[in-house]
Amino acid sequence: MPVERQIDVIVGGSAAGGSNSSARKSYARSSVEKRPRPELEPEISFGAKEGERSHHDDAMVISIQIANARVKRVMVDTGSSADVLYLDAFKKLGLPTEDLIPMSSALMGFTGDSISPLGTTTLPATIGEEPRTKTIMTTFMVVNLPSAYNVILGRPTLNKLKAVVSTYHRAIKFPTSTGVEESRSDPGESRRCYLTAVSLPKRVRPHIQDPREKAATPTHLEPPEQLIEVSLKGD
Repeated sequence: MPVERQIDVIVGGSAAGGSNSSARKSYARSSVEKRPRPELEPEISFGAKEGERSHHDDAMVISIQIANARVKRVMVDTGSSADVLYLDAFKKLGLPTEDLIPMSSALMGFTGDSISPLGTTTLPATIGEEPRTKTIMTTFMVVNLPSAYNVILGRPTLNKLKAVVSTYHRAIKFPTSTGVEESRSDPGESRRCYLTAVSLPKRVRPHIQDPREKAATPTHLEPPEQLIEVSLKGD
């Protein structure tokens, strides 16, 4: 069947392009460079026996180590172009907001809503269990928003990990110096996060007055009730 039209994807965020307009335009125009083949790495695959026996649509929720703390409720999101650390978790790590590096770009949502992060912080993130662990210096955008999660791991960290994510298998696999490690999502934790997320208060968008509303507003206010004439002259 011939193709009659094309539907493009929706993209957003700074990703690898940087935080300013000129850097992003340069990144978009750049060609893909051919790199030498990496050293032989272990094969990463998911077997049929690892498959789920029941249908599910759960988010991928794992635990990782950030600095010297074990952090739960970390959502793995291949659709996110940024690694996000929520302010509440940032404070629990014992880090001062004064050390955040300011940034000018905003985080954009699927519907076009945006929020300005408080800043960025670079911390060591360790994924996996001994002896198969991997530690990556991760630059997190710190945001002040209510969330069911403590952290969102996006494409920057997942690509550094060379991770393969399977939401069907509820697992993320990545190579280490001692073989392939696997971090599995906890279904119970994932569903608790879902219940928390749907109960969070919604962000209220500020009302922007339509110019037509202003034009339609009467300049002369009418009284709410009918007027009664009263004579000021004495009898």
